[in-house]
Amino acid sequence: MSDSKNSPLADPEKLELAEDISPAHQSFEKSPAEKVYYRKLLWRFMPLACIITFLQWIDKYTLNMAAVLGLKTDAHIDSTQFNFLGSLFYLGYLLFQIPNTYLLQRLPIAKYLGTLLVIWGVVLACMSQGRDFSTLGGLRFLLGFLEAGSYPCVLLLVATLFRRSEHSTMVGFLWIANGFASTFGGLIGYGSAQLKGVNGLDGWQWIFIIFGIISVFFGVITFFFLVDTPHSKWLALTPEEKEIVDERTRDNAVVKSKEFQWNHIWEAVKEIRLWCFCFASMFMMITNGFFTIYSSTVVASFGFSGLDAVLLNFPNGIISIVGVVTVMIVSRKYGELIYTAIGALLVSALGIVILMAIPEGKVKLLGTIMIHVYGSGYCMLLTSIATNASGYTKKVFYQGLQLVFYTLGNFIGPFFMTDSSAPRYLGPLGGYLACNLMACLLLLVARFNMKAANQRKRSQPGFNEHERDITLDLTDQQDPNFLYRL
Repeated sequence: MSDSKNSPLADPEKLELAEDISPAHQSFEKSPAEKVYYRKLLWRFMPLACIITFLQWIDKYTLNMAAVLGLKTDAHIDSTQFNFLGSLFYLGYLLFQIPNTYLLQRLPIAKYLGTLLVIWGVVLACMSQGRDFSTLGGLRFLLGFLEAGSYPCVLLLVATLFRRSEHSTMVGFLWIANGFASTFGGLIGYGSAQLKGVNGLDGWQWIFIIFGIISVFFGVITFFFLVDTPHSKWLALTPEEKEIVDERTRDNAVVKSKEFQWNHIWEAVKEIRLWCFCFASMFMMITNGFFTIYSSTVVASFGFSGLDAVLLNFPNGIISIVGVVTVMIVSRKYGELIYTAIGALLVSALGIVILMAIPEGKVKLLGTIMIHVYGSGYCMLLTSIATNASGYTKKVFYQGLQLVFYTLGNFIGPFFMTDSSAPRYLGPLGGYLACNLMACLLLLVARFNMKAANQRKRSQPGFNEHERDITLDLTDQQDPNFLYRL
């Protein structure tokens, strides 16, 4: 039996993004001093970042769990209205992306994100008092509006604080937090159902109250204690570590700037890979929009009770975690982001095929479990964006526009479902399968585009990947020595 202490999973310090197997990215060994700094940064930033990611994911799942615990009956809403409750969240999410892109550059991220967390926790708790479609719809819209800043804030901090070679590991940890949200969210939802009748409240109401209180608590912690700059006082940097931070920032090819540069945005909108990433994100999230809202309902159609259907979100979370760890290891070993993402999406597509091919029975649960591997592919997409967009305004814009398409996918996803397609849902599942395959095709186009750009840069006289001046805030196109990671 292998010694677990030698496993890369046993020590986060050893879990770094695979270097590009091309000459663009050569093996890098940290100095002992940088290893100390890296461990400090890891443990002072990532736990809170993962908790924030956990909360924003579980908040989306609360409606899913509440649906099979009596919300639809108590609020007198039909299937169409329930679809709108799922989509109204993402309408708010979508509308906030434009101001969020601006506010990210102008405000201290810890204060900004902490405030959003506190307010969204209050709104989530208020969902417990919703007894009709209009009240619940308004609250869901506000919840999406407030949560829209969470992912961009955390991803931007990862892209700013960590080396490019560390990005997939950090994004992987964030997505593992999502997996834990699915896993333990189902357990907490199951436990909340046992509170039915306490203080005159139903089980589904307790779900909203419990997670609302937790969100407010961590909002306060975020406001005061989140590490949001490379030189944060919470890192207590030594003089030697300050020099290490400066060198890591040069490697990372991005430094925070409050100057909003329109030429960065104009350059980005003309790039094929931006639209490939955005539409791939949308197609992936169409499937996500379905399972975030309907996974418990679909599992119940296999013959499980409502409570059991909530509890069976547990294996979905486990496979999400296993999937992310797997793509982290595979990308590290083979130096491939895009191909790894495509592999994960094909596993998810196989799960959809299983659901479509098996007429009935609890064995169909295997298909729903496999489908959740799509999140691992999305994790690699986020890593590619964080790693391959340089220039602060351009990086913020890339992430913001990707989230607009992320939101559109989640908004559209629930509307594939119709009552007439039950119990096998063949039409909707066929649509989700097509979306997965389209995402694979778009990722391939983006990879070929970046590979061709790398070849052009290497052919230029004087090319040297290790000579970059980040103080100029150059974009990846403007910097002749910037190479894309494939």
